[in-house]
Amino acid sequence: DNSIAVRFHSIGGWGMITTGKNLGMILGEFSSYIAERDGEFEEDGTPKELIHVSANPKYGSEKKGAPTNYFMVAAPERIRVNCDLRHVDVVLCCDPKAFLHTNPLDGLRPGGSFVWESNEHSSEEAWKRIPRKFRQEIIDKNINMYVLNGFEIAAKATKREDLQTRMQGNSFLGAFFGV
Repeated sequence: DNSIAVRFHSIGGWGMITTGKNLGMILGEFSSYIAERDGEFEEDGTPKELIHVSANPKYGSEKKGAPTNYFMVAAPERIRVNCDLRHVDVVLCCDPKAFLHTNPLDGLRPGGSFVWESNEHSSEEAWKRIPRKFRQEIIDKNINMYVLNGFEIAAKATKREDLQTRMQGNSFLGAFFGV
């Protein structure tokens, strides 16, 4: 109850695993801040863990350049599973070509949020790039779809191309909190 499950789609080497770890750390900091603010402490004086985080990255050197996933759950009580998630509330998809090799909508709950990397100049152009059967799934499941040009955001932050690729995922942190 009251948990949020997130799946990230990306390409190995683009920094999404780091982005997922950063999201988990931010949520952990929120937990500590809220516990301290509300005076919720363990017997030993440490802040109570009010937001529990469980993450399951799929990574390794063999994934560089290949599609990869990262799964995370945040919940108000201890999470008893640590696995690939079949049902999620949010999908953060940094892979602009994801629809060519997978269904990034698979397991996304009706009314869930889908954030997709696209450099299209309009939402209409991005929509047309999605295969028809997936557009219908978005409509049928009333999925909230958002398009984000993370590469453009990263390019504004640094001129180094190697950092732009890895920092693209950081724009999805803002997107997560926005949706």
